[in-house]
Amino acid sequence: MSQKEFPPAVKRHDVDEAMRLTGADISTVKQALELHKDCLVFDAVSFPYTLEGEYFERVKAGGMDATIMTAAYEDTFESALIKIDDIRERVAAMPGEAVIAEDVETIRKAKKEDKYAVVIGFQDSKPIGEDLWKLRAFRSMGLRVVQLTYTGGNMIGDGCGERTNRGLTYAGMELIYEMNRIGVTVDTGHCGDQTTLEALTMSKA
Repeated sequence: MSQKEFPPAVKRHDVDEAMRLTGADISTVKQALELHKDCLVFDAVSFPYTLEGEYFERVKAGGMDATIMTAAYEDTFESALIKIDDIRERVAAMPGEAVIAEDVETIRKAKKEDKYAVVIGFQDSKPIGEDLWKLRAFRSMGLRVVQLTYTGGNMIGDGCGERTNRGLTYAGMELIYEMNRIGVTVDTGHCGDQTTLEALTMSKA
């Protein structure tokens, strides 16, 4: 099988390495590549540097279609605003290659146009705190995913690395309600068990 039978970003060396590591034959590798190409491949966590040079080349070679790009975790309101702006500026500088995605249709359209869809996300709700107007302000700048806690606890709930295992606080419940109302996805990636379970029960979107 020649190189031209594989997607352009896939190197024959990588195909050979995949065969060596998995024991799969070349026909199986080709089927896997075809499946990969047909699916919407989503990187659930990335950082702005992956839009640069060799990192972005690897993103494209790996067949990534979209990502949730971390704009903030242990940040203040102001530093989170700066980081969102940085991501938007980076994407704006590569119009033929990437696009900010604020809805599902943009992600689907980006895949058809061979562009990388960037969804802006937080890995902690600390930049929002108890001030729901801040959530609305961030959403107006493109924020679409918020992880309720990072590894430690905050005023919303406990993270997975916290000593205690409390669930959502009243502030956490109010935050989830507002996220559901305005259309921001609830992420429980680093949350503690009880916070996760209560968020899954409460969230309706």
